[in-house]
Amino acid sequence: MTGHQECINTPYNCQLLEVGDPLEDKHDFNAHFRIGYNLSQKAIYLAVEIMDQSIYLDSTKNSNWDTHDGIELYLDPSHLKAGSPITQYNMYGMDRSVLGNEATWDDIELIMGTTPNGRVYEWRINLKQVP
Repeated sequence: MTGHQECINTPYNCQLLEVGDPLEDKHDFNAHFRIGYNLSQKAIYLAVEIMDQSIYLDSTKNSNWDTHDGIELYLDPSHLKAGSPITQYNMYGMDRSVLGNEATWDDIELIMGTTPNGRVYEWRINLKQVP
């Protein structure tokens, strides 16, 4: 590892579940994330691993955000003292969207993979282009 990269290898537990059915036990849902950055690339890396005994994917034409398992990433790239607009990047099932003023996926890379026990989401946030 060089002086231009830093990675936090310790996983941080995700402890709050926003929506969904109540959890049955610790095997029902367990998630953690790791974060790192590369100064020379001006990029932040975020990996989220979710272990879940059930995976929900809605392939119907009328699917909605709450009929899939998913993930959301909220960014405040401006860091204004008076408050700044938040950009929300999300993926539900295989559908991606972004909410925010002039926000696009041009500045974010997201790869999702499945494991026997759940999913892994890997984000690359390009700080040179984030609005």
